[in-house]
Amino acid sequence: MIYTTDIIGSQWEIFLKATWLGVLLGGCYDVLRIFRTLIRFKKTAFMVSDFLYCIWAAFLIFSFLLNENFGIPRFYIFLGTAVGFFAWYRTAGKINMFFAKKLRRFLKAVLSPFYKIFRKILEYMEKRLNEAKIFKQKHLDKSKRLLKKKSGMVYNILCLNVYKAFSFCGKKPERSPEKVESNGTEKT
Repeated sequence: MIYTTDIIGSQWEIFLKATWLGVLLGGCYDVLRIFRTLIRFKKTAFMVSDFLYCIWAAFLIFSFLLNENFGIPRFYIFLGTAVGFFAWYRTAGKINMFFAKKLRRFLKAVLSPFYKIFRKILEYMEKRLNEAKIFKQKHLDKSKRLLKKKSGMVYNILCLNVYKAFSFCGKKPERSPEKVESNGTEKT
């Protein structure tokens, strides 16, 4: 026989475990927030990191439900998780973010000279790359020029123009067509 006190007792136990799960999720979110504080994210990276965190948190909550309550979602489990998360977020999370901001200021003060040097190196490299692009445009792109049209030029040993070699093109030939074979060389 199942007694009500056993059911309520196991529900309180699951509620407390869910609260600890919320604290764990709050700590993981603090790690993400500290990382985002130290390394400035753009809006899309910010959104993607939050989305990935939510997927990971949903996986942990679902695994918790499977392990503790046979996969049956109950409101008190989600409430316990939310209580644990916001308890962490409002207490230890504020302290962690205070120290993360101090750490960011310290790192900014220490690393700013190196950042300026690195920026000068990048500017120098960008200038050299632009010079290389100009050189490529001036000199190496000449290979893209096509040969002259075939109908206007016959390539042979004599380097004869079509108009000079054949009289039916409209001009008088300098050499007679009998001396030129079909492949463009003179008859021996």
